[in-house]
Amino acid sequence: MNYKKYRNGEYMSGINITPFTDIILVLLIIFMIAAPGLLNTGIDIVLPGAQSSSSYGENKLHVGLDREGHLYLNGSQISREELKNKISAHLQEKDADIVLNADVQSQHGIVVETLDLIKATGARKIFVGVIPR
Repeated sequence: MNYKKYRNGEYMSGINITPFTDIILVLLIIFMIAAPGLLNTGIDIVLPGAQSSSSYGENKLHVGLDREGHLYLNGSQISREELKNKISAHLQEKDADIVLNADVQSQHGIVVETLDLIKATGARKIFVGVIPR
């Protein structure tokens, strides 16, 4: 604690909260940066590695495909027909980038079928999720 003596001779104790505030703001920034990476934490998908990657816009939909062939839309499990309907409805409202996060062990044929399904909705910008090497 800091003790300060005032002109009238009395001591006033106080806590300097400036360092505490600095720490809290740094933690807030760290969580803000880490939050987008936590979107698909409930899904067991291991993305393949790649040396090059491209960036996508702010308005995006995440389609997940695990090794068993289950589909996810923004973290929630969904059927193929529901996926097609929801992406089509979303694209009618506003243009969006579609990010396909397919597990490295998922079958190539299922990945191609999922890409074809996404293209059938009218999506123009489709990205494949990878982990940079």
